[in-house]
Amino acid sequence: MQLTLPLQLGNHVRGFLIYAAGDTAAALLLHQFSWLRLLGMALVGGLLYSTEVPAYFR
Repeated sequence: MQLTLPLQLGNHVRGFLIYAAGDTAAALLLHQFSWLRLLGMALVGGLLYSTEVPAYFR
């Protein structure tokens, strides 16, 4: 079985913003904000959102 997913720039941007914003809000509430954490979560979120979420909702 072959799985083909169209990776679109919009999905990367949405994931980048959504995951980073959510984690940043939690980090600020816990007084654990870090720029490196923000960058890491944004990159991971951009990659996960662009592949996993569209595949889940198909």
